[in-house]
Amino acid sequence: MSNWYRTGTVTVVNGSPNVVGVGTLWNTQASVGDLFVGPDLAFYEVSAITDDTHLAVRELGGTDAYAGANASAQDYAIVRNFTSTLPAQLASQLAALMTSYHVTLDEMTAWLSGTGTVTVHDAVGNAYSVQTPAGMQAVLTGALAKSVAGGSDVVLTTSEASNLFHSYNGTRTADGNVVVPASPRQYFVFNNTTGTNPATGAPYVLTVKTPAGDGIPVPQGLRMVLQCDGTNVVNVITAEAVVTSDMTTLLVAAQVVRDAAIAASNVAATNAAAAAAAWTAALAADNSLNPAVRMNPSTIASDVTIPSGYSAYSGGPLTIGTGVNVTLNDSSEWSII
Repeated sequence: MSNWYRTGTVTVVNGSPNVVGVGTLWNTQASVGDLFVGPDLAFYEVSAITDDTHLAVRELGGTDAYAGANASAQDYAIVRNFTSTLPAQLASQLAALMTSYHVTLDEMTAWLSGTGTVTVHDAVGNAYSVQTPAGMQAVLTGALAKSVAGGSDVVLTTSEASNLFHSYNGTRTADGNVVVPASPRQYFVFNNTTGTNPATGAPYVLTVKTPAGDGIPVPQGLRMVLQCDGTNVVNVITAEAVVTSDMTTLLVAAQVVRDAAIAASNVAATNAAAAAAAWTAALAADNSLNPAVRMNPSTIASDVTIPSGYSAYSGGPLTIGTGVNVTLNDSSEWSII
């Protein structure tokens, strides 16, 4: 490696120690203590290096300043002294490598032991927000059981909202909101609360929403799959935001109809049981009502007319009383068996 470094150009200002480079790599190609030859062709000591394009110089007399005239985009040179020998370069690069390794190790430890997301860097320093293993487990299998009793809105923490499955419980005293962060993710929500409006008899409804966006009402006893798109909470099935008041009315009405249908079914079952009991009692009182045994009197004591188009039968033997008539109209029949 040459002891001279001349890549790029520099800008200098009289009286200022600061030198600005363009196309320079001073972080790796220069060291504090090297000699700087400026556009004025004078020698200066490199007193500090900030990054690849910024360093500071000191006059040989000890003044931290550039003594020449202002100059821009000019040639320069750095004479690398003993600090830029191969062993020194290797030691510097090894130290930088070890620093980078320890930073990576610290970030990896934070990723393995942390929750939620952590920031990690690639080899060139780009930062990325990465979900930790614990965070990924919460996203995939985490379950939150949260009491939302009372009449106030409930705001979930970031940690609580990171769970995939949400079960809200407790006795509500008013309709209300469960507020989740405005971050994209999915929720499986179960409204396991109780409590009804004494004025209407309707169960109170919880709406899952973001702090400033729209939400989806979840009636008591129902489960819904919801998704936050980063602004609003939407129904995964329809993939669109729903106006809260309209949806609340619709879902409450559906629940009322469901409850009425259940009540009607219970009443029908009760009536059927009562009818069966009454029929059993009637059969016990009058065997003639038994459908398995059909009975008729053995004497016809009053006139009987069989209408046209009808067939009749009686169990014999039969006695027709004195002065009693049995009349068969056209197309009618009477059989005695």
